[in-house]
Amino acid sequence: MRLKITIGIIWFCVFGLNAQIHSIQLPKGEDLISISKTSITPIYSLYVDKKESIYLEDEAIALSDLAKALAYNRSQLEELQKFHVKIFLYIDQSVKYTIVDKIKTELASANFYNLVFKTNTIEDKDLLSGFSIKNHQSFFHIEDIKKRLTKKEDAKIKRYNDSIAKLSKDESDSFLMFPPPPPPVDVTYELRHRIYTNQQEVVDEVLEGKSYNKLVLTNSGLKNGNSNIEIKDDAQFIETLNSKDITFISFDQELTYSNYYKFITLHRQLLKKGLVTKPYLELSNEIIKIHKKANIKF
Repeated sequence: MRLKITIGIIWFCVFGLNAQIHSIQLPKGEDLISISKTSITPIYSLYVDKKESIYLEDEAIALSDLAKALAYNRSQLEELQKFHVKIFLYIDQSVKYTIVDKIKTELASANFYNLVFKTNTIEDKDLLSGFSIKNHQSFFHIEDIKKRLTKKEDAKIKRYNDSIAKLSKDESDSFLMFPPPPPPVDVTYELRHRIYTNQQEVVDEVLEGKSYNKLVLTNSGLKNGNSNIEIKDDAQFIETLNSKDITFISFDQELTYSNYYKFITLHRQLLKKGLVTKPYLELSNEIIKIHKKANIKF
């Protein structure tokens, strides 16, 4: 009898879990994602059902454990694969965007930036349906998991580094070595990186000479002071996004994921058409709280 009860509980848990995942209603979309054919792309799947329960692959997981679990999984990959990880997000379109924001912040704290919002259905036929984005930053970060070396390995690496240092010194004595030129600066990345700080001077420096808007995305549109701009392909929406060098977007607490998805897809479409030419930067709830505590003004 005890065995039958145990089997029944296991069957109920597995069936219930699968039912919850398969009940997720994804937003509709026409975008397709690209997967490299020349290298292995590790993919981790996250599911968020309409009750805001979170699942990593087929196991329920607490939001606070998400970054640590994924960081551990990544630490088990080959070195080159670690840089190509993608996170597939299967999120029910009815949930509040606040839970999506928290998940994105948790992922950013472990340096997961390649995200895909999955669309249409969770079935295999829609495997390549999705909208790729770069995640926003996080103010807090957990350290990468690193392999601990034995004393013999430490000694071997020290001997190797000492040899390289001696070789470099000998070469520099015989001829002048010129360092390679620095890579070009990605302006959008630099902006994301420097706004997510609690230092006023860093914020002032990156915004020096730039004009910007601060808008709030709500279910009815973009709120700009007392005015509201609907999320649709019209002159007012385009003019609002192009009126300043940068647009900072924060999010209303009642905003649904479906309306957030509507905004980011419309912005991408207008960007591809050349109608929108200026970037926008998302301000997570986490960084807004940090800015408030640090009295950051901009």
